[in-house]
Amino acid sequence: MHNSADFAAFAAYLAEFLPAMQLRLKIPRAARFCGGVDGTFSGIEAVVAAYDWKARWIEADGSTIVSQDWASTKLSLARLRRRLRQAAFDPAATNDDFLAAAGAVLAWGGDRNAAHGAMKFLRDRAAENDLKSYLLQATDALRLDRGEPTKLGVVREMNSMLSKVHALLADDGLPIYDSRVAFSIAMLAERYGRVKGLNALPEILRFPTFDAKRHVAAAIAYPLGEKRIYYTAANRHAEWSRATWTLGRLIRQVLGDNPKLLAAEGDLLARCHAFEAALFMLGYDARCLFDDERSALSMQPCS
Repeated sequence: MHNSADFAAFAAYLAEFLPAMQLRLKIPRAARFCGGVDGTFSGIEAVVAAYDWKARWIEADGSTIVSQDWASTKLSLARLRRRLRQAAFDPAATNDDFLAAAGAVLAWGGDRNAAHGAMKFLRDRAAENDLKSYLLQATDALRLDRGEPTKLGVVREMNSMLSKVHALLADDGLPIYDSRVAFSIAMLAERYGRVKGLNALPEILRFPTFDAKRHVAAAIAYPLGEKRIYYTAANRHAEWSRATWTLGRLIRQVLGDNPKLLAAEGDLLARCHAFEAALFMLGYDARCLFDDERSALSMQPCS
């Protein structure tokens, strides 16, 4: 799948477009967890530098870890990743240790209700004494070094919060695939399709969205490849997992095509997560990816 000509062409386009893009990003101060962003940005590095996510979580020693900008968020994520992986791979760590580490990830991610959703699912796995084994099996199924994601049937649940746990547990750049990330990569694919004069997007480039507000059809007229994941769909876990894997492969391909892109971030894993951070910020206001072609594309105004 990832070796298709369409996939490679899109990656090559992003490798050239992302460092040169000019856009106006406007995020209201009232946005949850975001202090507000309003400015003109040149290139993906500038978007990463504007990262804004106000989060706090409790470390194992009881201290409160606070982050907001990209520098503090990287430190926060490094601690979360270290704690989660230690709980996963230390033979002395229990399912309860792993549950606490995963819960810290969800707290950073802004989990709204610990009694439902991701946290309930994790608690149920811990109660059955299979939390560690389950998450390791599911994350292994999503490894990016494979030609295809395998055994997606082992993924019993996938949502924006659990995507964060899988991403931090992985060691290969597996991205978080939440509503903002999904919206921005779907809009970038739409832009690519128009630049290339396509009548429709190839299936491999139809990145699904699932938020009531952040989806392509709500942003532009006559989308080339609108795709949605509905929470009532029986196959949503596998579809969400496949989209996550495909985006991970795409990010690695783009960074391989342009070794200078986000090079200041460090190794490939760090560059992958910075790329994802840029998609996250763009996902607040992804209509702005079309600012230079707004009238021609019948775009709605940024808000």
